[in-house]
Amino acid sequence: AMWTPPAGNMYFQLARQYIAAKLNQEAFGSLGSYQATFDAATLFLSTYSQEDVAADSGLNSQAQQLASILDEYNNGGDSEACTLDPVSVSQIALTNN
Repeated sequence: AMWTPPAGNMYFQLARQYIAAKLNQEAFGSLGSYQATFDAATLFLSTYSQEDVAADSGLNSQAQQLASILDEYNNGGDSEACTLDPVSVSQIALTNN
């Protein structure tokens, strides 16, 4: 995912932000209020493929929302400002079933 150009596919953009968030968590500690977003991204990336996301505008939007919030975390975002109306982890799991 790191070497694949995103070309508008939010799956790859989410994967890049996810990897960066994981590295930041390892380096600096807790994700704090971003933990729910990270957990939702974990489930999203393990549930859907890049093809699923490319073919479904709803999944593309979910990936974009998660990537945007993780980007905020990765760039030193204010954890108090993290007001994700969390894409429910169970909703992500059920969307594809």
